[in-house]
Amino acid sequence: MHKIEVMPTDKVSGAAEIVRARLPKIVDQNSKTVFLRKAAIDLPQFLHLMGSFETWVSLGLGVYATAFLARLGQVSADKLVRQLERKADQGQDAAFVALIDALALARNSEATSFTPVLDVEFDDGTELKLFLESPDQGKTAIALAKFFANLEAISTSLRDALASSKERSLYVIAKLHEDDSLRLEWHEDGKGRVELSF
Repeated sequence: MHKIEVMPTDKVSGAAEIVRARLPKIVDQNSKTVFLRKAAIDLPQFLHLMGSFETWVSLGLGVYATAFLARLGQVSADKLVRQLERKADQGQDAAFVALIDALALARNSEATSFTPVLDVEFDDGTELKLFLESPDQGKTAIALAKFFANLEAISTSLRDALASSKERSLYVIAKLHEDDSLRLEWHEDGKGRVELSF
C-alpha cells in the first residue's frame, strides 16, 4: 500500500511526530524531512501531508467521506465526529476518523499555530493543496469529507481544465468557505483566476 509523507515547517515538527504516531497505517514513518526557512519575521507554519493522487485514492477515504456527508444533514459535524470516534474503535470509519483526530491532537499540542495542508500531486505535474485553516474539528471534518468524497471528480475537472488551457500544469489551492463549500482556485494565462466549487 502507498503511504503519505508528513513534512512540517520548522516550528511544528512535534505536530508531525503526533500525526506519524497516530496514523501508522497510512503515513510513511521513515519520512523525517522538515521545511527550513529563514526570515527576519515569523512566517506562517504548515504541516504538509503529501502524496500522489493514486496514493490518496488508494487509502479509501472517499467511501467514509461520502458516508460522513450523507449523515451530516441529520446532526452537527462536531457531534457526528464524536459518534464516529466511538464506532471507529470497532473498525468502522477508522482511517477517516483517525485522520481528523490526529490533526486535532497535533493542533492542540503545539504552542505555535499552524495550518495543516493536504498535498496531492498528479502525474501531469499539477499540484492540489487543501488548506485546513479552521481550528474547529467539525469544520476540518467537513473539509476533509468534501475533499475525499470529490477527489476523483476534482481530478477529472482539473484534467479537463488543463486540456483546454495553455498551461502545462496547474497549481490549485482548495479551501473550505464559510458556506461549507469546498472551493478550488488557480490562475491561467489569458483567463486569470479560475474557481470551481464542490
